[in-house]
Amino acid sequence: LSSNSLGGRVPWSIGLLTRLNDINLSTNSLSSSIPSSLGLLTRLTSLNLSGCSLMGTVPGMLSYLTGLYALDLSSNALNGTLPKLRKYSRLAHLDLSANSFQGTVSGGVGKLSLLQHLDLSVNQLNGTLPKGLGRISLLSHLDLSMNSFNGNLPEDLDQLTALTNLNLASNTINGTIPDSLGNLTNLRSLNFSTNLLNGSIPASFGDFSHLLYFDVSYNGLNGSLPVSFSRLSALKHLQVANNQLNQTLPASISSLISLTNLNISINFINGTFPAAISSLTNLVALDVHFNSMNCSFPSYISTLTKLTWLDMSDNKFWGPLGETIGTLTDLEFLCEGGLGSW
Repeated sequence: LSSNSLGGRVPWSIGLLTRLNDINLSTNSLSSSIPSSLGLLTRLTSLNLSGCSLMGTVPGMLSYLTGLYALDLSSNALNGTLPKLRKYSRLAHLDLSANSFQGTVSGGVGKLSLLQHLDLSVNQLNGTLPKGLGRISLLSHLDLSMNSFNGNLPEDLDQLTALTNLNLASNTINGTIPDSLGNLTNLRSLNFSTNLLNGSIPASFGDFSHLLYFDVSYNGLNGSLPVSFSRLSALKHLQVANNQLNQTLPASISSLISLTNLNISINFINGTFPAAISSLTNLVALDVHFNSMNCSFPSYISTLTKLTWLDMSDNKFWGPLGETIGTLTDLEFLCEGGLGSW
């Protein structure tokens, strides 16, 4: 019955359908609480109530659904604390995102040994990241973004070697990024943006040979982009804006031939604008504004003919703009700012 215009309450009598093994009422306008009678449906293997405008807390009786393989309560208005996750020992897919759950995540989540997909993003969860995450060896998708988690990155995070997507953005996680996270060599997407991380970007991240998306912007990271990033030939998005990177860009950046988006803005990057960037001919967006690069305007950006966004403002570029810019015919946004003579 998913994706209709059903309204009203989920009837208590649904709990009488004891032979049900799959319920999907997602994307309706039920605007009610979850009936506790659902806990009577002990044959259920899949329960999807996402996007139903459901309110209130998750009834304790749902913990009787120990045979669940997939539980999706995302995109509702549910509140209170998270259900006792350790009861769902057969879960492979758990999505409670985009609600108003509060409190901490217990270490019981580490007992969900069959879990492959865990999404608790966009809630009001706090405390440190749950212990025992490293025991979920099959986990491929972990999204805890847009909460209020604090403390350091868990020591056992490096054991999640099946991870392809790791998103911890928009929390208040602090401390350094462990070099051991380089063990997560199956990652396609890593997002640590908008936290309080410091120290340098680990050189071991150059081992992410499948990585497509990398975002550590809005932290307090220093140093430079590791030379080892030259091995990330599949990388499309590289976002390190608003940190404290304070060295020159390595010439090895020329190896990132798949890059479409490069944002290194609002740092302290110095030296010249590397000619190596002219090799990144797939770039669509290039943002280097608010750094300390000091050289004549780099005419070699004329090779970046796919650019639609270019911001080089608030640096120390000088000299004439020349005819270079006329070759970038797809540009929709251009900010050069402060060139001495055109």
